[in-house]
Formats: sequence, structure tokens, C-alpha cells
Amino acid sequence: MTILELDNNIKGFSLPIKVKDNEEYRKRLEEELDKYLNSLKHPAFISEEGLFKEVKNTCELILQVLDELIAERNEEADKKIEKMLNKFEGNSFFVSALSNSYSFRQSAPFSELRLPGYDQEYSKMLNTKLTFYRVRTKKKESSTNISEVEDMLHLPYDLREKAGNMRFSSQCLPGLYLGVNTYTCSKECRWDKETEELYASVFIPNEKGEKYRILNLTIPSSAINGIYRKADPNDEKKKPLWIAMLKIFPLVIAISFTVEKEEEYKYHYLLSQSLMRVANKCGIDGIAYLSMQGEDEFQFPQGVNLAIPATDISENRRYSEKCEGFEISKPVKYQGQEEKNAQSYINKIYKKYDEWGWEEHISKLDVDGKEQFYGETIYGKFDNYLVLHMKREEACPQD
Repeated sequence: MTILELDNNIKGFSLPIKVKDNEEYRKRLEEELDKYLNSLKHPAFISEEGLFKEVKNTCELILQVLDELIAERNEEADKKIEKMLNKFEGNSFFVSALSNSYSFRQSAPFSELRLPGYDQEYSKMLNTKLTFYRVRTKKKESSTNISEVEDMLHLPYDLREKAGNMRFSSQCLPGLYLGVNTYTCSKECRWDKETEELYASVFIPNEKGEKYRILNLTIPSSAINGIYRKADPNDEKKKPLWIAMLKIFPLVIAISFTVEKEEEYKYHYLLSQSLMRVANKCGIDGIAYLSMQGEDEFQFPQGVNLAIPATDISENRRYSEKCEGFEISKPVKYQGQEEKNAQSYINKIYKKYDEWGWEEHISKLDVDGKEQFYGETIYGKFDNYLVLHMKREEACPQD
């Protein structure tokens, strides 16, 4: 086999994909899935027995499920999504405890993916507490009070009908949306600095929350291309994961769209909402995914969101029991706060310079149209402040 035939990169896929409206989403999704199938007709992929056929079946199934959801045949569609998810149940790369999820720890929990010579860095990643954030905005002239932890949770049971039609929640099924930093959260809620105030809380998983089972859908094409090289015999142990990533990537493509037009009934949310409905049946507590507000897939790891469906709320339980898996600080209004004596997980792990003094590109993020080292932005500094705020609350609990 020639070097060309050993080339196992998939090319031309940059997420998220922006389209105008529902109609273009349905059309473009089919085009992207066809493009993906064509990219797998290369010898490096065709030589893997059964791979192309299974991916083709998955692509066809996704389109079939979407059409059923558009036609409001949710029960039929959800059964197919559940069957699709069950294929990845035994793979800890895709479904794992929150504390060991690739979405937040990268390769640290997976010995076969670790690079040699970085044991100290991986140990730090595994032993540093994860930090998540949630924000709310309000008009500056509004009298709305945002001061208690409950104000930062998902909509309670008695207000569930007010749940918006969002990517991972729908009417009567609220979800707890978290981000790994306040910047991504502020983008998700479209914070207008001129007319709105921003309130934020830090969510730190406790022993219970660290065990939540999370579906990892933060799988950009760059991760697939970088994990395994056919030409390198030392990479052979990574091959099964590479194949599994190729199989799940059509689903990642399908949920990675943004639509410009404000549609009342949003087709690009339907598959994500189906995932949330069936997650609990598959033993999944939450779904990790890349924010659709970022410019491209290189927002990883700063642009990761975590969605937890509130499937257990009832007349006797206003808020999901899943909220008890986090230590949550009272909300703080952003006023330019900074802190040097505490750090968020992102800021502690992703430093500006590596041990040789070179700038770490992975530590940068496009913030307000400018690529910056995240820890030096106003948001990165506010993240740190909220961590210290949490520590102060724990040291001086209020009655």
C-alpha cells in the first residue's frame, strides 16, 4: 500500500455549520453526510471491513429520524436514537463519569491516548477540580432579583411550560445548561453589555456529580485525524477508537448547525432534543458538546458546554436531583472583578506558556472577535473570582 493509500484524514469538515433557515438545514445536512460518505471511499477507510456500510446506515438513519421528528413522530424517532446510542455504551471515551470525560479532561484518563513525557501534566489535569459556570442576564432597569442559588438553576417543575425551544431542552423538559467558562455562557445567552447586567455562579461537581455519566459529543474532525495514523505501527492500539469516532461523527455533524432565521419550530434542535429525551433510558445523565456560538472546532477545550436534562422533576420535586451533584455559589453580578489567588479549571490547566516558554495555542480563544489567551480576558479573571467567591462562602456559610 502506498503512503497516499495510508492517508486516513477526513477533509473539509469545520463545525459549526451556519445556514439560513429550516429548509436549508435539512438540505445542507444531507449534503454534509453525503460528503462525509464520499470522504470514506478512500482506500484507507474502505479497507476497514464493514466501516463504510455501517457509517452509511447511520447517515441514512439520521435523516430518517430527522424526518420523523419534523413530522412529530417523536416516539418512533426516539427509539431509533436510543438504539444508536446503545452502540457506544461500553466505550468509556464516549460515555464515562464526568470526572473522567474526554470533553473536560482530554486524553488524561485514557492511557492509550497519552503522549510520552507528559505524566505530570496529565496528573494535574486529573487531580484538579472541574469548574462549570452558569449565567443569567437581566435588563439594567429590571427589578428582577437574582441573588440565590435557586435563581441559577433550571426552570422548576411549576414553570416547566416556560422552558424554551432550545438545543437540549424543550417545552415541559427544562435542562441545566453549564459551560466551562463565563465567556461561552455569555455568548449562549447573547449578553448585551450596553443594556443588560450579567450574573454568574460557579458549579463545582461534588462526589455525587463526579459520577454522573456523560455522553461525549465533542469530537471535531481534527481529533479524528490526529488520533491514529495507519502508517505508524505504534498507533495500532488506537485503531478501535478511531473507527468508533468515525461511526459517531455523522451524529456530531447533525447537531452542529446554527440557523440565522428565528424559526418558531427549529429543525436543527430536533435531534438534540431527542437525545435529551432518551439519555436517561441509556444511563446517560448529561451531554457534552461544543458551543454553536464559536467560530470553529478550535474553540475546544474552552468552548465546551454540558447539558443535563431535568427528567425527574414533578409536583414533589421542583428541581432535578441532578442539581445536587454540584456545589453552587450564589450568583454574582459582573463588575470587572479579578482574582489572582484562585483559578478555574480551564485557567489552571491551560496556561499561556508551556514549560519551554512557548505560547500554548490551545490556551487561546476568539473572544469578542480577537484571539486572546483566555486567562487574561475579563471573563477569565471573573471565572477566577467566582472560584474564590465559592471558597469564601464555604468558609463563612450563611444561616
